Amino acid sequence: MHGKKIKHGLAHAYFLYHYIRGSRILNYMPMNLMIEPTNMCNLKCRMCPQDGLITRQKGMMDMDLYKKIIDEAKSFVWCLQLFHTGESLLHPKLPEMIEYAQKAGMYTVLNTNTTLLTKEKALEILSAGLSQISFSFDGPTPEIYEKTRVGASFEQVMNNIKTFIALKKQQGIKQPCTIIEVIPMKETQSHLPDFLKELKSFGADDVRCWGYHEWTHNKLINNRYYPCEYPYTIMAVYWDGRVGPCCMDYDGKYIIGDVREQSLSQIWNSSEIQGLRAALQDKNSQVELCKNCSFLASPKTYVSLSGKAFKVLSGMVGKWRYMQSDK
Repeated sequence: MHGKKIKHGLAHAYFLYHYIRGSRILNYMPMNLMIEPTNMCNLKCRMCPQDGLITRQKGMMDMDLYKKIIDEAKSFVWCLQLFHTGESLLHPKLPEMIEYAQKAGMYTVLNTNTTLLTKEKALEILSAGLSQISFSFDGPTPEIYEKTRVGASFEQVMNNIKTFIALKKQQGIKQPCTIIEVIPMKETQSHLPDFLKELKSFGADDVRCWGYHEWTHNKLINNRYYPCEYPYTIMAVYWDGRVGPCCMDYDGKYIIGDVREQSLSQIWNSSEIQGLRAALQDKNSQVELCKNCSFLASPKTYVSLSGKAFKVLSGMVGKWRYMQSDK
């Protein structure tokens, strides 16, 4: 464990160094990896690209391909996010995926709309050893929720969350960490304080609010330009093995490699991602993938995960970037 902390600390230090320098080629591998078990979904939420924006082929990741990725990534990946644009619980071998990554020493994270989290599936997930699970639950009333999460049942999802938390408690286990995530919206603002109070009574480890992401609006942080951190911190592997630079590329428009033909280390410094890093360092550059993204990842997004020392360093990076933007 001590060795892992040292390794992770070095990875963060490398990130800050190369981010500040604007490096194209990185001498470290990312600690975070996103794998898409499937891009299929049983809902059409109004804030999600599943509502008519995804044009790429739908499918499910093959287990042999998944194991190939994990076997390579286990030497450097700490956090594995087992979701992307689809509902991961649709994949019949998701519990096996979780268990395989857990045995490889990864911290596994699942985000779900919770509609398919039956008692049987919950027991499988708990048995697999998942590290963290987030339940998306946005509407304080059935009418608001079902209008937002089209195809879902308010009562069913609420019961699924409560059942999962109760089963975890019955088993007397610490993991997975349970988080209920809420996206505040205009029609829920007046209900939000009472709704959050009710959600906390469910017994989850945490209740969090996330900003509404439109996918189509350009935004800077306080009108200051920060090169996005994602090309320095994460890769996203689609169900078919193609790789994108971040979770925002829901339709696979900016492919940086393919794990069926390349190693993750080759993809991490491919010519495609080198070009993206260079372009993002230029505040006047217009990257098609990024110019309309309303989620501009700043250094704080990644570095704050590592403790107070790196929060201080991220603040230093932010100040340095601000000074550079004024030149």
